[in-house]
Amino acid sequence: MAHGERRYGVMLLLTGVLTLGGCATGGNGSSVAAPEDLPVGTRIALPENAKALGDVACEFYKSGRDEGLEQFEIRCPGWERPAGLIWRGNPPRPAARWEERFLNQGALAKTVQTEADCGDPELTRILNEQPAYLRRCTSYNGGFPYLLIAAGVDNRAFILWGPAHLAPLFESFIQASLRGTAEEILPGSRSQLIALAEQAVAPEGRLIGLEDMGQFTALDELSTLYNSAKNHQRALELAQRALEIHERIKGVNHPSGGYLAARMGRELTRLQPGAAEAMFQRAEPLVKASPDASDWPELLVYWAWYALDRGEQARAEQYAQQSWELSQAAAASSRQGAMNPRIAHSLIGVGDVYVELGKLAEAEAAYAQALTIFDTVRGGDYHWVSESRQRLAEVYRRRQAYGPARDQAQSAVALSRALFGEGRALAEALMTQARVERSAGQSERALTLWRETRRMLLGDPTALAQLQTQDVEGYLELLFELIDNNAAADKAALLDEAFTVSQLGQTPAAGRAVTQVAARLAETDPEVRETARALQDALKARQDTQYELGVEQSKPFLERDTTKEEALKVKLRTAAAEYELREQQLQDRFPRYGRLVTPTPLNAAEVAKLLRSNEALLRVLPGQRETWVFLVKADGTLRGAAVKLPAPQLTVEVERLRAGVNASSGRLP
Repeated sequence: MAHGERRYGVMLLLTGVLTLGGCATGGNGSSVAAPEDLPVGTRIALPENAKALGDVACEFYKSGRDEGLEQFEIRCPGWERPAGLIWRGNPPRPAARWEERFLNQGALAKTVQTEADCGDPELTRILNEQPAYLRRCTSYNGGFPYLLIAAGVDNRAFILWGPAHLAPLFESFIQASLRGTAEEILPGSRSQLIALAEQAVAPEGRLIGLEDMGQFTALDELSTLYNSAKNHQRALELAQRALEIHERIKGVNHPSGGYLAARMGRELTRLQPGAAEAMFQRAEPLVKASPDASDWPELLVYWAWYALDRGEQARAEQYAQQSWELSQAAAASSRQGAMNPRIAHSLIGVGDVYVELGKLAEAEAAYAQALTIFDTVRGGDYHWVSESRQRLAEVYRRRQAYGPARDQAQSAVALSRALFGEGRALAEALMTQARVERSAGQSERALTLWRETRRMLLGDPTALAQLQTQDVEGYLELLFELIDNNAAADKAALLDEAFTVSQLGQTPAAGRAVTQVAARLAETDPEVRETARALQDALKARQDTQYELGVEQSKPFLERDTTKEEALKVKLRTAAAEYELREQQLQDRFPRYGRLVTPTPLNAAEVAKLLRSNEALLRVLPGQRETWVFLVKADGTLRGAAVKLPAPQLTVEVERLRAGVNASSGRLP
């Protein structure tokens, strides 16, 4: 009975509502049993006074059958997905002590272990002192109280998985499902189960609201999905909102929120690196104190990636090795053992570091183990299966094992296409396959893949905005390789394509030059100029506020100014809305100028139209292995060259030239 197999796609909301229990009998204590084998989508109505803890009314819908039991979704206010699941049917065979066996060995119990840390089964009492077995659980994400309960009543089996708040509804559901006369619970009485649940939802005297949990869960899951789809700006915004709710529920700087702060730090490394380190430092003491032993190894992976970005390979290796050792210790003490997805994340980080260090055998071993964990625990459609396969493809490419590399890359592309459709995630998988094909000598196949990637990115402004120069270096290298090949049919077209591609992955130099030209053209129309400037100001305001909020949230608890933080959150929402409004105004009122002042890649002919007769555009793009130079003249002439001068070496040369013309150096060039 896999908890991960909820059937959202077949939910048929029927117009008829099956009324059970007190609702059907006027509340006189007798009830009619709920029919078996209800159509999928049937709503089960419990008595009006049946509420979850916190006085929350929820609804039950039949969602299917699993292992011979009827399955129902529990839908509650504030939840985008079912808050919990409940099953009923004949007791599993053998019937003796089936509850304990089910809680320890059932498929549901194994699935629950991927979502929460659960204690051993314990005996409790429900209804009128009926025995039941439960496992108290704490969710990995958020550290919230959950219950896994199994009870046999009137020779019927009932199982619940969900927040502890649902305990009273579990009892009401059992009553409504019993054949014959339902058992009565006197007003004001409560079972041992409900008393236990009331304690769980108010730890340390602070009530955890069911609706708050639902909103947190939705934001947390959405943030993860946006991260998977490579929309890191949106992932950061949603993680910030989830952290706000978590701090309201469990208090500021609660250890169970440390993983969220760590994730925000990881997103900041991509968007605003200057604020990332402070956020990691805030997260570190929290994840070290977290009840989830995999939080600290995962933060160490983030530290390792951050060190790699800064060129600190020795430090990155140290973090990765420490993460690996702690992950193994966590596996030894975890009920999931080595099959823990959080451990697989650490393995990915370890592999990334080893790739940078040229230790390909070690990297392959780490990636292969991570793939096994993701594929086993989450299933073949889990997006990290695609990520693992892409990394293995890169390892095989570097080892010139092109057959296995192609197999892994093609599998990653197929999975990313199925999961996300067109967007950044699929684009990255296509980039990996393109690199494999080029290395394998299949230049035309590689060019086709790169062109599909470019088309996709140009149609996705969010993905385009997050692209980095290093992402398209392989594309540029391939184009100039074909240009230098005497067999190339149309070198001019390939060079123009290279010029356009060179503008991807950054605010294009051509785009900046065009912005200046557009401003010059707009001098006779102040309204155009003012609208364009308002767009630029709105973008800067949003970026500045996002950075300021990240810095404030990364401070230690005693140094944080909650009033300032709340004001910044409001300011950020306002700034984001203002930017969207200004951008839409520019596009609607001045579509031509809107295109000119936004960083959209232009080909040589489009740039030439914006140049005066005595002007030219010089474009220089340094890469990790080469530097590309382009010259566009006003008559449309385009020249280009690839120079074997990597960015670090170019930086040294520029600094040398600057020193030569600096009078303070005491010499002339």
